[in-house]
Amino acid sequence: MKNCLVTGGTGFIGSHLIKSLINNDIKVYALIRPNSSLGINRLDGIAGIEYIESSSKRLILNKSLPQFDVCFNLAAYGVNYEQQNLNEMIEGNVKFLMDIIDFAVINNTKLLIHTGSCFEYGINEGKEISEEAKLDPQSLYGASKTAGYIIGNTYAKIKNVKMITVRPFGVYGPGEGNHKLIPQMIASIINGTKLDMTLGEQIRDYLYIDDLIDAYIKLATSKSIHYYESYNVCSSEAIKLKDLGKILADICNFNEKIFNYGAIPYRINEVMYFVGKNAKIENEVSWRPKISLRTGLKLTVDWYKNKL
Repeated sequence: MKNCLVTGGTGFIGSHLIKSLINNDIKVYALIRPNSSLGINRLDGIAGIEYIESSSKRLILNKSLPQFDVCFNLAAYGVNYEQQNLNEMIEGNVKFLMDIIDFAVINNTKLLIHTGSCFEYGINEGKEISEEAKLDPQSLYGASKTAGYIIGNTYAKIKNVKMITVRPFGVYGPGEGNHKLIPQMIASIINGTKLDMTLGEQIRDYLYIDDLIDAYIKLATSKSIHYYESYNVCSSEAIKLKDLGKILADICNFNEKIFNYGAIPYRINEVMYFVGKNAKIENEVSWRPKISLRTGLKLTVDWYKNKL
């Protein structure tokens, strides 16, 4: 890889990806919305980024850009539960991808790596979720990401754009949004304020951010991937949220009673077991997570202690 385009680069995952690409001496072009400063501070201090201030629709008019070896699409709307505007979801998770595919045609981009979501799978029956599992989203966000995947795959085939989809599970680490569970739990401990939670019996699959970035790089440079297919990127290790709280409390040498389990009810249609299966990406590109949950949580706690 020499030249890469990153959309959604000011987000949690995108900013970590850009840092890694820059550290590997890859020229990075970051597409940002006109007059937008949202999240740009995540990229402060990183030299060598070429910013492209443009809408996705107008990107196709930019004739000065080099041919990209890879376009990483991480732009999305609805990751934050407060983002519930359906029109924005369709625009950000479906139409935006179509614009990027149109650009890839003109640019002759060699590979498009689209970021989907584990929430495309929805409810399961207590088994590890493989890429063959039924897509059955239970939220508008999951539904819009599923629509983007289905329409995007078809459109990319028609336009002869080589594309794969990454579906991350439970990604956490330094800089994750404060609306997410792990940052809230860490802030609760650091600030000494109780955090109201459910009973914490939900079982989840968590992956440290550096392992996800490693997966992106391996997929981008592999000659054995299958185009127009999806790849789960996950730890495949199940943990109850209550046990997650125990680990965090132990790392911080704090009483786990700071977490007020049972104070709030489960969501309607709460998925109690949500764990991915990573056999496909392991077999095809020899990727496996390297960072244990405890180590990743310790790194995350240390980062937040310096920020809060």
